[in-house]
Amino acid sequence: MAVAIQVRDLYTRLHLIDGGGGLKSRRYAIRAGWALPLEWDDIDNPEETPSGRRESFGQQKAEALDRRDQVAEWMDDPRPEWHKGNVPQLAERLGVTSRTIERDKAHIRAQRAKEEDAA
Repeated sequence: MAVAIQVRDLYTRLHLIDGGGGLKSRRYAIRAGWALPLEWDDIDNPEETPSGRRESFGQQKAEALDRRDQVAEWMDDPRPEWHKGNVPQLAERLGVTSRTIERDKAHIRAQRAKEEDAA
């Protein structure tokens, strides 16, 4: 029983802490549709399936990550905008607003700065 209590206490302390895998690991898990630990009612039951609360969120998040990947590729493209297209054209191609593209660009720049600071 003491081991079970230790495991429970350790899990309680660590379950919401980033494991250090970074953005790449989180993207992989979201795209793979992996459930979070709290989505399981009885994770020890092999017949159990996660509640699916994350399912629609996970799909939306995966789509946003895919879009951000495309925006990052567009940002990294060395060709001038007259050749690769401007923000409104990219937004139209991705089916979002120009404002969404601008937010994605800001997010990408912030993420890259954070990764550079960590290195």
